[in-house]
Amino acid sequence: MFVAEPVNATSHVIINIRRRTTFPFLEKKVITNSLLSVKDIENTLKLGHTKTAELIARGEIKTFKIGRRRLTTADLLQGFIDQKIEEQAA
Repeated sequence: MFVAEPVNATSHVIINIRRRTTFPFLEKKVITNSLLSVKDIENTLKLGHTKTAELIARGEIKTFKIGRRRLTTADLLQGFIDQKIEEQAA
């Protein structure tokens, strides 16, 4: 953006150059429904690997595979937590 600004009535015009450069690849993107690995599930729930594997095998924690990785979403994990809270309340 070029802006011409006269200093006073008798002086020359000073050209002020302002360049706004943005790099979209440097902007932080927020993913609301991020993917979680089994290790992330363990850390979130403060459970060991064996207990987490049991919950996944029983289908209590819903997961899916991409290649060799087993993943879940934050929403699915929150659904599991909400279900456990409801079971405890009943």
